[in-house]
Amino acid sequence: MQKKDNFFSSLLKFAIGPLGAALISFITVPVTTWLVDPEQYGLTTMFTLLQTLITSFIYLGLDQAYVREYNNKKYSKSKLLFNSILLPLLISGVATVILILFMEPISIYLFSEVNYILMNWLMVWIPFVVIERFLLLNIRMQEKGMQYSLYNILTRIFIMILTIGLLLCYQRTYTSIVLGTMISQIVSCIILMIISGRQFDFKNDNIDLVLIKNMLKFGLPILPSVIIVWVLNSSDRLVLNQYSTINEIGIYFAAMKLVTALNMIQSIFATFWVPMAYRWHEENVEKEQFEKVSYGLGIFMGMIFIGVLLCKKIMIMILSPEYSDAQYILPFLLFSPIMYTMSETTTLGIAFSRKTHFNIWVSLIAAVVNLSINFALVPYIGGIGAAMGTGIAYIAFFWARTLISRRYWYKFDLKFYLINMIVLLVVAATNVIVRNPSIYVIDIAFLIAFIGINLPFLNKIIDLKHLNLILKKIQKKA
Repeated sequence: MQKKDNFFSSLLKFAIGPLGAALISFITVPVTTWLVDPEQYGLTTMFTLLQTLITSFIYLGLDQAYVREYNNKKYSKSKLLFNSILLPLLISGVATVILILFMEPISIYLFSEVNYILMNWLMVWIPFVVIERFLLLNIRMQEKGMQYSLYNILTRIFIMILTIGLLLCYQRTYTSIVLGTMISQIVSCIILMIISGRQFDFKNDNIDLVLIKNMLKFGLPILPSVIIVWVLNSSDRLVLNQYSTINEIGIYFAAMKLVTALNMIQSIFATFWVPMAYRWHEENVEKEQFEKVSYGLGIFMGMIFIGVLLCKKIMIMILSPEYSDAQYILPFLLFSPIMYTMSETTTLGIAFSRKTHFNIWVSLIAAVVNLSINFALVPYIGGIGAAMGTGIAYIAFFWARTLISRRYWYKFDLKFYLINMIVLLVVAATNVIVRNPSIYVIDIAFLIAFIGINLPFLNKIIDLKHLNLILKKIQKKA
C-alpha cells in the first residue's frame, strides 16, 4: 500500500507541471490571437519548428544516454552531467557560428524577412536550451516531481507575462511572441542554474572520453528515429509554408495550439500506464485486464473527440473571429493525440518482446503517409489538407504499432478499434463538410450512436450484469 501511495504521490507531483503549463498556455493562446492577426501568428510557426529541430539534432541522443547512465554508481552525478552536456554545448557553439555566417538567408527562411533582433537573441538562446534540457532531466531522475512541475509552470508564466507585455507595449507582431518565448526560457534557465549550482563541477580533469564514447554508442543510434519523428510532426507546417499563405499557417497553428492541450492526457496516462503495464506483465496478469484498460481508454478518448467538436465553436470564438476557419482544421488534427494515446495500450507487445527497433519503422510509415498526403492535398485545400495528412498519418501510426505488437504478443481482437476508427473518421469528415448550425444536432447524434455502439465493450469493462445485481441489493436494503 505504501508503494502505491508513493507512486500516486509521485505521479501527481509530476502531473501538476504539465497540467499547469497547459492551463497557462490555454490562457496565453487566445489573448495572443486577439492581439495579432493570423499572418503575424503564422510567422511564429517556423520558430516552433526550429525549437523541435534543435532538440532533435543537437543533443546527439546524449540526453537519453544520460538517463540510462544516471544510476550507474561508477560515475559521480556531476561528472556524468558534465560529460553528457559537453558535446551538445560545443554543437550549440557551432550552430551560433553558422547563424553568424548565414544570418540573413536563415532569417528570411524562418521569418520571411531579415530580423536582426530575433537572430541575435537566437544565438544567445540555443546554449540555454541545451543546459535547460539536461538540468531538467537531472531533476526528473532525482524524482523531484514538485520542483520539476514548479519550473514548468514558472516558465509558462514568464512566457505569458512577457509575450503579452511585449505585444501591448512593443510591437503587435510575431517578433514580440518569439522574443517573449526566448527571453522567458533564458531567464527561467538562469534561475534553474542557480538552484542546481551544486550539480555543476566543470573541470578539465572531469572529461572522460571513454564515458563520452560509450554514451554516443547508445545515443547516436536513437537519432534516426528522432529525426523521423520530427519529420512526422513537422510535415504539415513545412508543406504549408511551401504551398500556402502565412495567414492560413497562422490559422492552422492556432488550431494546433488548441489540440496541444489534449497532449496532457497522453503524457499523464503514459506516466501512469507504462510502469503498471510492465508490472502486470511480470506478474502474468490476465490479458483480459489489458483489454479492459484499452477499451476503457478508447471509449473515453472517443467521447472527448466528439465532445471537443461539439464545443469547437466556443473554442474558436475564444481565439478571435479572424481565426474562425480553424474549426474546420480542428477535426482531423484531433486524431494526433487521440491515436497516439490509444496506441499506448496496444503497442505493449513491441516493448515486452524487446523488438523496439520496430518503432523506427512505425514512425517512418507514419511520416511517409503524412508527407504524401500533405503534398497531394495542401496545394488544393490548404490547412484542411494538412490536418487530414496529420490525422491519417497518426491513424497509420496506430495501426502499424498495433499490428506489429499483436504479432509478438497475443492475437487480441481488432473489431473494437476498427469500428471506432470508422466512426471517428465519419465524425471528422462530417464536421469539415457541414458548415451550418445543424452540425450540433448531428454531433449529439454521433455521440449517442458512439455510446450505443460501445455498449457491448462497456459490458466487458464494467460487467453490467454484476453491477445490476449490486444495485438491486442496494434497493432491497433501502
